[in-house]
Amino acid sequence: IVHPAVRNMLLTQKVFAEGSRALAYYLATYADIAEATDSPEEKKAAEDRLALLTPIAKALMTETGIEAAKHGMHVLPASMKEPLKFSLSIYWRVKF
Repeated sequence: IVHPAVRNMLLTQKVFAEGSRALAYYLATYADIAEATDSPEEKKAAEDRLALLTPIAKALMTETGIEAAKHGMHVLPASMKEPLKFSLSIYWRVKF
């Protein structure tokens, strides 16, 4: 990818996706610990951590997903001649 702004937006989308996936895996380990452990203290600690981080993770993934979609909308018209034909572009312009 030659254009620096386009490369930056695509790499930003990649980072958002990989970071969200890593956070989901991190939370999944605590869900597994809470389900599989026999220790009540360890189970409580894992459930407490999940209770704290799950709403944060959901909000973060929502925000980064919106930002990634916005970046994708900016990258798409760079390669197409008629950007208004895409439903994402139309939705974004009408909604926001």
